[in-house]
Amino acid sequence: EFLSERGGSIPNVGALMRTSVLTPAEFARLKPSFVVRGVGDFRRALLLWAALFFAGFYLVHFVWRLRGFDGDTAILPALHLLTSIGLIVMVSLRDPLRDTLSFTHFAQGVAGGCLLMLALSFVDFGRRLAGYSFVPLVAALLLSTALILFGSGPGASDAKVNLLGFQPVEVIKILLVLFLAGYFARNWEMLRELREKHPALERIGRRIEIPRLEYVLPVVVSIVLVLLFFFLQKDLGPALVFSCVFLLLYAVARNRFLLAGGGLALLVAGFGIGYLAGYPRTVAARVEMWLSPWDNAVRGGDQVAHALWALASGGLTGAGVGLGEPGSVPAAATDLVLAAVGEEFGFLGLVAVFLVYGALLYMAGRIALRAPTDYTFFLALGLVLLIAAQVLLIAGGVLGLVPLSGVVTPFLSYGRTSMLANFAIFAILLSVSREARDSERAAPFRRPVEWVGIALAVGAAVVLAKAGWVQVARADAVAGAGALAVQADGARRYQYNPRILEIAARIPRGSIYDRTGLPLAAGSFEELEKHRAAYADMGIDVGRLDRTGRRLYPLGSAAYHLLGDLRTRANWGARNSSLAERDSTVRLQGYDDHARAVEVDDPRTGKTAWTVRYDYRELLPLLRHRWQPEHPEVRRVMERDRDLRMTIDARLQAAAARILAQHLKQQGRERGALVAIDAESGDLLASVSLPAPALPAQPAVEDGGTGPLLDRARYGLYPPGSTFKIVTAMAALRLDPALAKQTFRCVRLPDGRVGNFIGRSRRPVRDDIMDKNPHGDVDLARGLAVSCNAYFAQLAHRMGPGPLLETANLLGISVAHPATERQLRDALPQAGYGQGQV
Repeated sequence: EFLSERGGSIPNVGALMRTSVLTPAEFARLKPSFVVRGVGDFRRALLLWAALFFAGFYLVHFVWRLRGFDGDTAILPALHLLTSIGLIVMVSLRDPLRDTLSFTHFAQGVAGGCLLMLALSFVDFGRRLAGYSFVPLVAALLLSTALILFGSGPGASDAKVNLLGFQPVEVIKILLVLFLAGYFARNWEMLRELREKHPALERIGRRIEIPRLEYVLPVVVSIVLVLLFFFLQKDLGPALVFSCVFLLLYAVARNRFLLAGGGLALLVAGFGIGYLAGYPRTVAARVEMWLSPWDNAVRGGDQVAHALWALASGGLTGAGVGLGEPGSVPAAATDLVLAAVGEEFGFLGLVAVFLVYGALLYMAGRIALRAPTDYTFFLALGLVLLIAAQVLLIAGGVLGLVPLSGVVTPFLSYGRTSMLANFAIFAILLSVSREARDSERAAPFRRPVEWVGIALAVGAAVVLAKAGWVQVARADAVAGAGALAVQADGARRYQYNPRILEIAARIPRGSIYDRTGLPLAAGSFEELEKHRAAYADMGIDVGRLDRTGRRLYPLGSAAYHLLGDLRTRANWGARNSSLAERDSTVRLQGYDDHARAVEVDDPRTGKTAWTVRYDYRELLPLLRHRWQPEHPEVRRVMERDRDLRMTIDARLQAAAARILAQHLKQQGRERGALVAIDAESGDLLASVSLPAPALPAQPAVEDGGTGPLLDRARYGLYPPGSTFKIVTAMAALRLDPALAKQTFRCVRLPDGRVGNFIGRSRRPVRDDIMDKNPHGDVDLARGLAVSCNAYFAQLAHRMGPGPLLETANLLGISVAHPATERQLRDALPQAGYGQGQV
């Protein structure tokens, strides 16, 4: 239907869009007409991949049963639960008929991960890898070098994360843990027992136990390598994750945490230097977003704001599975998947997810403490910390506690490489659990592991506390907040919760009617069709109106200066306009968005610009009860009278436009105005200004205020002439009521006209050319009756500029530019009868 109205066809759609024929509203209307798959295709794909998803877990379960697997099998249902939540989110993220299906790749990753876990869970990693810990290190270095040299980033990011279709960082992290397990298994006793004996350090050593230099160097070298990798790969996440894992393992091995804390401080300082230097660009942008999530100068810097909007929109119990709008969150399938979980499952669902993570990490920690060898202990603990660091870092980034790191959320994020890697981690843990047993071997590590567990629990508590603050305590304030960020065109404007904007767009805007009930502006063609005959009597064929926009104006440009154009909002920022669509927008849209112009700074250029800021919190009840149309708070908003009735007579308005156009054509002129007012009631019946813009109206090129956007009828600047004499009379009476009796002379001038000279001026003030006889001695009553220019010029001269300026200011009338007594004095006689700068 849309294309046939333009005489087009499907192949021409691309050309329409490339030539910018389609407005966003038109595109939104067009999109539902195009699909890449049918409902049946989507249903079959969902059933197929869901079946493979479940088959992977049950295959692992039955093979373990058949082969008598004696590892910690309770891990399997916990992984099943986490990945099931991830699968649900992936299904709800995308339009099933028009977008790519994220759940297919997710299910592929889970099915492949189950097979990988099944195979690796029977491998004895302690026996096979304990003596070859440097082999994983060499492999990690080779992969890192290849990634730095040949890797690429997602989209416009300068980070190096992709290589040959997969993400090597996920493999590099596991390889580094394999290396660290071997290193600490061999050296943990020496790290604890041997102390540095240098004389210069003896005083410090009495308070702080400092290990031998050769055992401190690994900390320094590792931090330096992490920072080097960070700067070369240009990604914050892997560096943070690996450094946290290494420093915690180091602290557990030494049973001391102070040096590890110093290493973390050194790492943070390195990141800070990178931020201050603006390199890498992606990391600097993430830090800037973290420092100011609601107001920054980063292109697309509203990512954290989108995550917070999603969480706040979910509230305590969530929008419901498939009932939220997680697809509006950038990177909701990857970096910000926890925001999608929080929106659909709510704060309680987010707590449940963290409880599952906590159970998994607790089981993995028990496996580490019951590991048969030092190597398997450090291997299991390193893998536990790897998962914990990823969860806490990405959760903190989503909630604005730390900068977004770009790491995946284990078992929830989209990505086959990360999914396979995380299943491999738990496969190794399951393999270690087969040989796990209670013994005194873990006694030296039990206390530091407990401290690490407490630190992780505190981190999780902080994350959940911030989530509760966002989703429960401050949910409405966060959901309704605006974020000032750089848009695609480079301008900084406020963005808002897209869920609220969608709700606002669904509220039908009221119609604007004339005094007889005839629509001047309507949102549907059916509304105009009811009055087709009335419009036909006015010479208007409503069938020929452009119906592609969301607003219809049957009188076209003839009523533009009265109504405005909602489709383009042309001239809406002009103070010298009175547009019903703008001025009555609160009534027409049914809610108050508290729109106001604000001045914003651009940190990149140092310039300031004006933009509009809105407040949509009045619509929050509709967000909270979006699936409850009968809820009282929803009905209170939706049932408001949103129609506007004007005193304008549509027939008279159309006739006045034709009359004025004909008059101007006969006189060879282009500009003019015509107004019709009911003299008894003061109602405005018609108001026409020509030229008027063709609809849809577009912002005009600077034309000095003489173009078609100017409403000459109400905002044209005209000398008021004799009507201003009432103001002069008011000023005189306010100054001294006795001035009403004072007379001034009106005489015949040398050139035959009537008037008088004012003061020492040699240029006389003349009355109207039709006044043939002088008015003689004139007081206020007669001066008004005969409208004598000479009288009011002398009256103004007698008063002085002060009283006239004061009275004019009280009435909102400009009499001098600038509005000072000194400026008014120079043309005071002329101002007295409405000329000069009045």
